[in-house]
Amino acid sequence: LRMVDKISEKQNEQDVVVAMKRGKEALQILHNEMGIDDVLDLMDEIRDQDEVEKRINELLGEEGIRVVEDMGDEDILLELEQLEEDVRLETEAATAKIQTEDNVVLPAAPSKPLPAVENPTIGGGRKQKVAVAS
Repeated sequence: LRMVDKISEKQNEQDVVVAMKRGKEALQILHNEMGIDDVLDLMDEIRDQDEVEKRINELLGEEGIRVVEDMGDEDILLELEQLEEDVRLETEAATAKIQTEDNVVLPAAPSKPLPAVENPTIGGGRKQKVAVAS
């Protein structure tokens, strides 16, 4: 019984070693496709793009500040009111379009309780014969 356990244990160890070897080979293939230099170059390119984005945002932010500084409070409030009015008109137009597309007339709902039905059946109470394979 001890010998069987030892053999089984050694087989498991061998399976583990084989799996580790296959894993190492797979990692080696992936590392050959993408080396450290590739990753460092990619990181440099990402940093460069971040710097370009920051500079663009700075320029746009400065320009936005200049525009706001040139405008008075009354001009800004007037522009806000015009934008709000545009949004309100667009919303009303969209609502009207939906209402005209849905030109469906529905009957009025009953105002009194419906009469009770004794022994209700589905399909008008008709019985149908169905063929059954034997």
